[in-house]
Formats: sequence, C-alpha cells, structure tokens
Amino acid sequence: MEAQLRTVLSASNMDQTAIVGIAAKLEENLNSSNNSIKNLQCKIAHMSKARKDLLQTYEAKQRALGVPVEEFSAKPLESSTA
Repeated sequence: MEAQLRTVLSASNMDQTAIVGIAAKLEENLNSSNNSIKNLQCKIAHMSKARKDLLQTYEAKQRALGVPVEEFSAKPLESSTA
C-alpha cells in the first residue's frame, strides 16, 4: 500500500518532503487504528470470558439451591475475535 501511495503522490508532482510527511502521517494513523482494534478485541475477549464465568457460577448456584438451570439458561456469547 505504501508503494501505491507513493506512486499516486509522486504523480501529483508534490514536493518530496510533503510526500514523505503525508506517508508518515498515514502510517501513524494506520498503526493507531490497528492498535485500537487490537485493544478492543482484547476487551471483547475479556468481557466474553467474564460473562461466561458469571453464567457458570450462577448456574452452579442454581443447581446447589435445587433450581432447574433451564429456568434461566443464557447461552454464552460467541466471540468473533481471532
């Protein structure tokens, strides 16, 4: 992608310093976005696990009290993070 950007910017007859600056800023923004995505994916995974653990604890308490688990059966959420 960087090569394509440089090709487009070079064809625009822009100053080489400006091209380097634009490419650097774009790379910085892309890295920041990628880091934000990774952080959000980690938070989703953490929250999904916490929910699953909560449901397991709740169901264990239900069984211990003799309450049928089917009366409150929440399915664990599937995480789409890889």
